[in-house]
Amino acid sequence: KFNGDMNMWLEFRDSFSAIIDSNSNLSKVQKFQYLKSTLSDEALRIIQSITLSDDNYTVAWELLLKRFNKEEVLIDNHIKSLLKLPYCKTESSEAIRKLVD
Repeated sequence: KFNGDMNMWLEFRDSFSAIIDSNSNLSKVQKFQYLKSTLSDEALRIIQSITLSDDNYTVAWELLLKRFNKEEVLIDNHIKSLLKLPYCKTESSEAIRKLVD
């Protein structure tokens, strides 16, 4: 479930888009129901009060995109994550593999 953690947004967005949003066999109401079922916490609160309907699926998805699909914030989060990586004290393949994992 996506809870609003910006570090998980891209994975959630891409997975949801590929599996649910682009699935032409699902109605918009079904997509909206799937969307609500895959959210929790902050992310769910954004769309929780929106009535389940065909038209509102697009409204809900756009609200999530507007809140979380911010390139500058995503880049900033990635840079912060990189800066928090532990320092590799040796240049051995084992130490580098451990850092990468």
